Amino acid sequence: MSRFSNRYKKIRRTVLEIIGAFDGVFAYKGPRCVQIDLTNACNNNCIGCWCNSPLLDDYKQTSDATLPTDMVLSLLNELKNMGTEEIYFAGGG
Repeated sequence: MSRFSNRYKKIRRTVLEIIGAFDGVFAYKGPRCVQIDLTNACNNNCIGCWCNSPLLDDYKQTSDATLPTDMVLSLLNELKNMGTEEIYFAGGG
């Protein structure tokens, strides 16, 4: 990519952010950064965990769900088309 192309993309993204802020109703661009939790399965019982703490008693998550591969691939394609720059994969609580 040329320097002009990179500069154009940055300017375009900034303009879309400003327009979206003034509109207040519609987002003119996708998120810059996304975290995808591929699973909530975890073999730890960290005291400060929002979903697996032993202090949660009845509110503790009981099932170990995992996102289907085709759903993740579809999501990645959508994020690419929206211009997402960073994607973090996480999971396990």
